[in-house]
Amino acid sequence: VAPPAAPEAREPGAAGPGEPRVRSDFRETVYANPTLITDASGTATLAFPLADSITTWRVSADGSTREGEMGHGRASFRTFQSFFVNFSVPTRVTAGDTLELPAVVYNYLDTPTSVTVSLLEEPWFELDSSPRQTLNLGPSEVRSVRFRVRVTQAGEHALTLRGSAGGIADALVRPVSVDPDGQPEVETGSGTLSGATTHVFNFPTDTVEGGAQLELILTPGFAAEAAQGMQSLMKEPNGCFEQTTSSAWPNTLVAKYLELTGQMTPELREQSIGYVTRGYQRLLTFESPTGGFNWWGDSDPGNRILSAIMLWHLNDMQSLIETDDDVRDRTLSWLLAQQNADGSWDSGDALHAGNEVLGTSVARTTAFIAWALAHTGLADDAVRRATAYLAANLPDESDLYANALAANALAMGDRGNAATGILLERLDRMGQDMGDDGILWPTEAPSWTGASGDAAAIETTGLVAYALMTADAYPADITGGMRFILANKDAVGTWYNTQATMNALRALSAAATPSGSDAVGTLTVTVNGEVAEVIDVNDTNSDLLRSFDLTDYAVIGENTVRVEMVGTGEVSYRVTRTAYRPAMPAAAGPFSLDVGYDRTSTTVGSPIRVTARVQNNSDGIQDQVMVRIGRAPGFAPRGEDLDAIVAAGLASRYEVRAEDVTFYLMNFAARGTRELGFRLTPSLAVEALAPASSVYPYYRPEEKQMVDPQRLVVTAE
Repeated sequence: VAPPAAPEAREPGAAGPGEPRVRSDFRETVYANPTLITDASGTATLAFPLADSITTWRVSADGSTREGEMGHGRASFRTFQSFFVNFSVPTRVTAGDTLELPAVVYNYLDTPTSVTVSLLEEPWFELDSSPRQTLNLGPSEVRSVRFRVRVTQAGEHALTLRGSAGGIADALVRPVSVDPDGQPEVETGSGTLSGATTHVFNFPTDTVEGGAQLELILTPGFAAEAAQGMQSLMKEPNGCFEQTTSSAWPNTLVAKYLELTGQMTPELREQSIGYVTRGYQRLLTFESPTGGFNWWGDSDPGNRILSAIMLWHLNDMQSLIETDDDVRDRTLSWLLAQQNADGSWDSGDALHAGNEVLGTSVARTTAFIAWALAHTGLADDAVRRATAYLAANLPDESDLYANALAANALAMGDRGNAATGILLERLDRMGQDMGDDGILWPTEAPSWTGASGDAAAIETTGLVAYALMTADAYPADITGGMRFILANKDAVGTWYNTQATMNALRALSAAATPSGSDAVGTLTVTVNGEVAEVIDVNDTNSDLLRSFDLTDYAVIGENTVRVEMVGTGEVSYRVTRTAYRPAMPAAAGPFSLDVGYDRTSTTVGSPIRVTARVQNNSDGIQDQVMVRIGRAPGFAPRGEDLDAIVAAGLASRYEVRAEDVTFYLMNFAARGTRELGFRLTPSLAVEALAPASSVYPYYRPEEKQMVDPQRLVVTAE
């Protein structure tokens, strides 16, 4: 691989009537191609657009000849302007926040210059400083000016900065998400539609200004459903193996589906292959030194169920990216060595600290592993022996979840076995007809990760629907199950927890056709009797995710939303109502949380210490407890403090995100207390809210406990 020719230095546009091109594309990866073919000499020439970053780019390539010889190359090149401006803006703020933003000017010209820097005024903020500032720069000098911005309106916005020096100029735009000053309360209504349906939503009288939001999401086909789930899961914490898999796997499903249906464009390939690759690289970090994969990638023994998941996922990824056959082979060998002579796998693999459900049942464990191995096609003999064991040792009929797993294993591994028919007939009898809302399969026993209630019902319904589709049995049940799944999305377009979302997406994938949705017609949306949207649905947009803002038609109090489809086929939709309120009533849950600050005002660079006190009020050990501490814009946590929390055993892992710092608490003793203390260092002068903090069991988010936001003040040095 030869290094690319060094590009010419990019010069900024001319000032005056010819305004400079506004730089807005700051992607970190600008090109990816997993199937590049060279000519006979081993050369390939590529052209691709660059992002707007002024930086040094790294290029890497790995390949092989027809004879199997491997090679790799690394190179770099630079994009540069002799004059440019830059500024860092928090990606998430709250209405009412005030930010003092430094705008940095870089003058690499050979001569001194007078520079005018301006911030484009917009209705969503007020400037407490001049919108235009001037400074004099010498050759190769870098200096900054400050703009003080007071945010007044919630929504998705952008800040545009411009700089001009004589006959040259530069401009760039940074996106900003502004949350209303309150805590969100969310309600949803979703389903599939071939006629008309009505939903009623109420906005309470204490909804804060700008805090009423009403949105319609239209997802006519599987790719749109999966993409929505993928984007939402990527925003959630994904610390352990199961969570990482459940956010990475939808990326794989979407990419495979786009390839299957011929919808994969170069732009989509770049994005989706990048997602798949990053997910794969992170999953590799969970391999256990004793064999197999475990929950945290530490020295704990391998987990049989997680190892089966990894093999299944690797099999799905192989058609998209290059994966390491050695990882696959040693994981498979380790897992097969765990199989008993009678074809079963022992129970006992722990979920985190030992309170899981799937691993406590031989039938559940064996069925899950056999189902995964059957998908890979790598161990036909092991699958045959496992399905023979299951056929001779059917789960107790009272354990719906185990029956659904066993039905999947047998439908995939031994469809003609009489036991397969017995299991499918059981599942048919266990379904509950919900009328227009479809059919669900509720389970009293928790799912394999300990989920219960609505999330467990969705998880189990997805399992049942997938098994019935694999066996091509009970088509009315399949239709009803899919209708229930699509009618029970959560507010962000997924299904409450990672396994429920994965089972829903697997079922949607199996039900999808290469042509996508067959819906053709007109969708009319009215809010309180007024037509808000008239939407054309046809074969050109049958698999596109589309969103429509209905907020302007909503009022405080009761709102009636009517969605009507006139035409043929069905579309999937979701209406979400979000009301930001000053405070939310506490939910019933096993935890309490208190968040305190050693001070609420400081100067730039001088840290504030935050302490979160978490109490387990239950009589049992709790695992996978999520503690999310709101982070004000411009505040960065001290990494050494977070590492010390993990080293002390107070948390198993942490993640730093735009709006919070998330901790994973494991083996949390009954009636126990943990204190998580760390420093937050401000880099900007702000008067801003640290968003609400929360604690909840990851697999039971309905038990979330909230702590009110805290306003912090930072002054310049």
